[in-house]
Amino acid sequence: MFKTVCIADCFENYRKSKFKDQSLDLLYTWTAVSYSFDCAMYRSRCEIEYIMDSKMKNLVDRLIRAGVTLLGSKFVKTNSPRMPNFVKENNCVEFLSTDVIESYGYIMMTYGMPVETFVG
Repeated sequence: MFKTVCIADCFENYRKSKFKDQSLDLLYTWTAVSYSFDCAMYRSRCEIEYIMDSKMKNLVDRLIRAGVTLLGSKFVKTNSPRMPNFVKENNCVEFLSTDVIESYGYIMMTYGMPVETFVG
């Protein structure tokens, strides 16, 4: 019981400090990523366009991904021209291993939000 009270107290202190810093309440967001996104939108004061164009909606729909994708095996064998054991007779198989934490935030920082006329 004591641990639960301590955790609740820590969360309340963190919530109060974030509200003081950002003027946004943590309880209205599901994840830390959505809270940081809300903070960025609040601070930037940008106006995001509504999706009115069917091309833009289709683009957004195609870019939606569902969850984490990974290889479920400890050993993966590739057949790539860039590898020393490449066999021309077999199909070319390549794997890309990336470790991108906060890729959504990176894309938003690099390419920005759709705040002007969409060109598709």
